[in-house]
Amino acid sequence: MSGFDQFEKAVALWVLGQVPSDDLPAVAIDGLVKGLDSPLLRQLSAKPSTAQPELHTMFSKALIELGISEPSLETAMRFIATSYAQQV
Repeated sequence: MSGFDQFEKAVALWVLGQVPSDDLPAVAIDGLVKGLDSPLLRQLSAKPSTAQPELHTMFSKALIELGISEPSLETAMRFIATSYAQQV
């Protein structure tokens, strides 16, 4: 799975409520390492990895800055299922 696919997987898991706020700074760092860049993604990457509900809002706004649409629940579930099936 490519780096961008890993970020997409994190977005899908986030939509499904499977990414706690304290994991979002690491997701942002991963996105930056993979070549994604936006002011909010950089800010999020600098946040401490502690539970902060406002990080979910920041991540959502970072996705908008990046031009990445939040997938629907159905699309997110399909992406995760396909990702897991490819690992088998």
